Amino acid sequence: MEINGLAAAQTGEPAAAANEYKPKNISYTASHSVEGATEIELLIRVANFDDPYKGGILSPIRFGSQAAIDYVRWYSIGFQLVSFVILLLHGLYASILCLFNPGERTLLFVVLLTLAVGVSVVAGHDNLLMLWLPINYTWR
Repeated sequence: MEINGLAAAQTGEPAAAANEYKPKNISYTASHSVEGATEIELLIRVANFDDPYKGGILSPIRFGSQAAIDYVRWYSIGFQLVSFVILLLHGLYASILCLFNPGERTLLFVVLLTLAVGVSVVAGHDNLLMLWLPINYTWR
């Protein structure tokens, strides 16, 4: 991303050819402020050769003050973390019940389901999993 010709933020390396680009998909914010400026030239370069059905800019770009953008972002991250913790607690509770009654396969399915949903929550909108674990784009 370039703002008024200056590089503001970068994740990965977009390129015109598939063998030259390096994908990386994490959410981030960039800010820019100039006293008295009435216009900003914003240039966003994207490339996606790995997933043809989800190429380009997939989520909305938000404009506003840094405080407003941070508020919305941290509100979203907070709800995702709360959902993840609640799902892990339910999975822990089901795994304890599974230990008491190992013949009940339904409890094992509940543990696996809550774990899968929890991972999908933190790997989804804000890509929190990508911030915690340094895994590459292909494994994600």
